[in-house]
This record gives sequence, structure tokens and C-alpha cells, in this order.
Amino acid sequence: MLMPSFLAPSFPAVPILCGGFRSGQHVIDKMRATEEWARYVALADKTTMEAAELAGAAMRQAFFDIDAEMKLRPEVVSGEDQSGCTAIAAIVSPTHTIVANAGDSRGILAKNGGTIPMSFDHKPTAKIETERIEKAGGCVSMRRVNGDLAVSRALGDFSYKQSDHLSAAEQQVSAEADIKIEERDGTEEFLVICCDGIWDVMENEEVGDYVRQNVKNFETKDTPLSQASCDLIDTCLVKGSRDNMSAIVVAYMDKGAAQIATDPKKHEQILTEENDAE
Repeated sequence: MLMPSFLAPSFPAVPILCGGFRSGQHVIDKMRATEEWARYVALADKTTMEAAELAGAAMRQAFFDIDAEMKLRPEVVSGEDQSGCTAIAAIVSPTHTIVANAGDSRGILAKNGGTIPMSFDHKPTAKIETERIEKAGGCVSMRRVNGDLAVSRALGDFSYKQSDHLSAAEQQVSAEADIKIEERDGTEEFLVICCDGIWDVMENEEVGDYVRQNVKNFETKDTPLSQASCDLIDTCLVKGSRDNMSAIVVAYMDKGAAQIATDPKKHEQILTEENDAE
């Protein structure tokens, strides 16, 4: 589920819940209710790295708080609902880009013609994830948590969060978000955040190049930036992705215009037929 909102002028928060829980606004409300956000609001200077880190910490705590709230839902308590979802959220302040991620949704920052990863997939086979899973009494089999779940961090999935003596961050499947912060220097073009269905068939640089070229090809007053998200999803469908697909492109604006590289790098032909490769 995608829901852009605004926390303050020029300060958008864009959450994605892959699989979905309530709404993006609920994520923002939870973040605003954290102690970390109160400390952020109290800062006289919100342009510092300290301020950005507090905003990131507020997002991390919001993920924990939403997870705890989900655990109390009647259908979860009864055992009827044992589902979960990955989550990714981004804040763009006038001075920083901040991304919080739990799971295998992913964010990239297009900057100065290149691509910077803003998150890293939480897979059970990663050393830090395997160690936590095993410490909590689980195992990694067939590259999955207990041979079943393909991601090692998520909201929900409470059948993997049964160790009462461990904190929420220490469970087999953790709701803890990693935080990535990039200081803005004026060369940022756009931020792309998507569910895993996009990344199943396209790499970070490929998505960055595709969106950059798409925006330049169709840059008219009558074409919304959201068209790039729609075209990206359509392309991934043609490429064979059948997993969850949500995508949003957040442009960095200068005097009302998106700051897309003037000479976008030509990406390789995205759609190729297998016969051409043989």
C-alpha cells in the first residue's frame, strides 16, 4: 500500500507495506507518537545528522510499535491470521534522505546519473540474520527461516516470534528496520521504493536507468511522474514477475522541475525475447 503524506513543509514520508497493514498514514501516526520523534521536533536545528538519525530512529520504533499492535488483533490472538508483510518507509527532508527497511522491499536513490542503494534485503542466509535466527531457536533450511519463510525481517509472522525471553529485535523473524541516511548535496534526481516483485526481475542500476530514461522520454506538463511507476510495474509484469509489486517514484524538485539528469544513460533494451539471446 502506498500513501504519500507530509509531516512538515518539504518533508514527505512515503511508506510502503508489502502485503499491507492498514495504511501509510498509520505508519506516520505511529512515528509521530514516538519519543524519538518528540526529540526530533524539539531540536532547534533540524538540518544536522543528529536530526536525521533521530528521524530514522523514530521510523525504527514505529515499525516495532506497529508490530506489537498487530500482535493484539483478535484474528492474530486466535491464530486465524498468521500472515506478515515486509515494510519500507522513506523521509525526504531538506537536508537528508532517510530510508527504513525491514524485509526484502528495497529503495534506491538516483543521484548525479548513478544509483545508490538505500536498503539491503534481509535474507535468512546473511550471517547476522542466521545468527539471530539460530539464537532464537530456529534454523535456516533451503535458504528460508525454518525451511518456510524467505525473509528474516517483517511485520507480523508471529509464529516466528514465540521466544518470550527475547526482545522483538531478537526473534527469529524481527521487525527491526535498518536505517540508511544520505546527506543531500543538490545532485539527487529521484528516490524509488518498491516491493520485492520489482527486484525479482530488475537490478538496482537497471531500475534507476529505466526510470531516468522513462521520465525524460515522457516529460511533458500533462504526464504525471507516477506514470514512471506504472510503466515500471508493467515492464516487470512483461518480464515475468508474479510477486507483490508496489512502486513509487519521489522526485527531487528544483524550481518546480524534477532534477533528472539532462543526458540520462541509455539502459540496455529491457524487454528482450529469449530467442534473440540464443
